[in-house]
Amino acid sequence: MAKADFPPELLVGVGGVVTGASGQFDITLSLQPFTYDGELVDQALVFRRVKMQASRVEELAGRSFEFPVNPSPGYVESSVYLWSAHNPVDVRRITFGSMNGDVIAAEFALRFVFDYEGSCKPLDKVLRAELQVRSG
Repeated sequence: MAKADFPPELLVGVGGVVTGASGQFDITLSLQPFTYDGELVDQALVFRRVKMQASRVEELAGRSFEFPVNPSPGYVESSVYLWSAHNPVDVRRITFGSMNGDVIAAEFALRFVFDYEGSCKPLDKVLRAELQVRSG
């Protein structure tokens, strides 16, 4: 049975938080809630201990970082819980825009690995969001 295409329009970034220092950062990217296959998905992608060459969050502005995919060393991933399973989400690139007060714009090039546990093909998707900068 062929895998279906997951509707990319369901995946929308709606904000988040970035914190960290000394080259290691935590990022939470909130997703707009959606329903698929009768299941409500209301969650965030959480990326922990992301290694990026910067001393503080403010130094991320205007920079882009590439990452390998799992299982290569240095990979960054999260997951989306759907179909009673955690479906991996690989980060391929994060590009930061400018800082505006305590907010930094960010663009995430992601691969949603829906065929790992689910019934859909993998999906490459770029999500954009404004991230609150928090000390921590």
